[in-house]
Amino acid sequence: MESVPEKQFTARPISVTIWRKETGGKVSREISLSRRFKDKNGCWTATGILRLNDIPKVIMLMQEAYRYIVLNPGTDETCDIEGLTQAGLIKVM
Repeated sequence: MESVPEKQFTARPISVTIWRKETGGKVSREISLSRRFKDKNGCWTATGILRLNDIPKVIMLMQEAYRYIVLNPGTDETCDIEGLTQAGLIKVM
């Protein structure tokens, strides 16, 4: 079955998309990263090539994507919530 976008996090020009894929009754998620820009003809296009100033945005968006996946069950990935909490990566309320 094809993947469908489940959630997108954006900090212009960087975008991180979480793709949901259901296969044989199992759900998995994949993450894609892209940077949008206008080419020399003025058309919007996307690339995976980053600039130095894009790195802080990428880190922030990847953390948000990871947090979303960990806190939203329904995937075949297993997450150690207690371990993540003890490491200070997430806060369970």
